[in-house]
Amino acid sequence: MGVFAANGRDKLTFVIDRELAAFGPWVEQLIAESTGKETLASLKRRAADPAATPDHVGVVPVDGEPLGPVSAYGNDRVFVRITLAGSAGPDPSAGSNVDARLAELAAAGHPVIRIAVGSKIELGAEFIRWEVATAWPASSWASIRSTSRTSRKRSRTLARSWPPSSPVNPRAARRHRS
Repeated sequence: MGVFAANGRDKLTFVIDRELAAFGPWVEQLIAESTGKETLASLKRRAADPAATPDHVGVVPVDGEPLGPVSAYGNDRVFVRITLAGSAGPDPSAGSNVDARLAELAAAGHPVIRIAVGSKIELGAEFIRWEVATAWPASSWASIRSTSRTSRKRSRTLARSWPPSSPVNPRAARRHRS
């Protein structure tokens, strides 16, 4: 993802089978929140000159968009097709015969990444794949400023103690009893 973005392909369109459709908004949010940041060089420049305009970088994820004709896309797009074995395909709102449309886009020079998921349980591996792809390569190419150590520590503390009465976190529930 980072290599594509560094070479100008900073829009990532997801085409996901309907049984896995809930993955789309999650990965879209992950990528947008993790890569849509100000660069370190920009922060340093603005520290010296507060009036300087910040440089923002990021990958623009797109989920649930109907596929258009080849002419609708510039050279800034990468397509990701996630299929589930035995699926009827994406929601009809994505358009008809999306795999043929993606083949046309690939023939026209657009990168098309195809990921086959054998069962719904295997979707768990996709969460890890996209977290790693977003956290390391996609963010490091742009020198995106990571969260400060203080913020990470505070987030961990809050996550461990919330919600206070959660059956998933009995240790936190014990700490918050009256």
